[in-house]
Amino acid sequence: MKNLIFNVFVFFVTFALLASCQQAEVEMAQETLKSVDSYQTLAQAQPLEEGIELPKGTQWKYTDASQTSVEFVLPQGYSFLLEDKETKAVSLADVAIQPKKEQSNLEILGVLYTAQDDISYETAAKASLSAAGIEAFTQLPELQKLIQEHYDFVYGGGDLPDFPKGEDLVQLSEEDYVLAQSYFYGQAFQLLIPYSPDFSFFFPDVKLTAPGDAPKSCSCTSGEGKGCALKKVGRWTYVAYYCTGCTTCTMND
Repeated sequence: MKNLIFNVFVFFVTFALLASCQQAEVEMAQETLKSVDSYQTLAQAQPLEEGIELPKGTQWKYTDASQTSVEFVLPQGYSFLLEDKETKAVSLADVAIQPKKEQSNLEILGVLYTAQDDISYETAAKASLSAAGIEAFTQLPELQKLIQEHYDFVYGGGDLPDFPKGEDLVQLSEEDYVLAQSYFYGQAFQLLIPYSPDFSFFFPDVKLTAPGDAPKSCSCTSGEGKGCALKKVGRWTYVAYYCTGCTTCTMND
């Protein structure tokens, strides 16, 4: 009799466990289907990869029930920086798919704050780029065109300086030039402009760096920080300076 009662007890416990597991599997399947059929929204910023952060309000969903890849839709004012792995062509997009298993021809290199579509001395939000993304960002035709327009305005169409390499900025006279921290698409870089004691009066919030201090204006926010340096980018005689060399290489605020 005791064996019969014990066997009945084991049967009901086993049945209950199986039912519980099946219910959990059903709920998981329903949740997966839900994340395929409708977008989920990030309640706060989340890292995508090292150096790249998805802003608050980003929508995402799996592209299929197997969860092989995720589709991201950025909130208004942001764009993905994408690179074609074969052609190395760089483009911007509001939507991107991140494969979890198989490889994609397009690689996400970062997130840009494209609501700021002109060079400015301040920004409402910062870009987040991988080390490769920083290099790719400097190749954007939009950036190179704006650098040229900005210098034409600042120098009034006159002769431009012979822009040295980042580490050689120390050779410039602090009485003649200063570097003004600027932003485009939320990414920081520096523009070499003529020194004027009136500049800080008209633009009190702009961070200015003397040429001799410029090479020290870059640092890695984590790790040993080796290789983080100030480099120049531009075409012909129109040059800006930016920080690169490690994933967390940033320009000091």
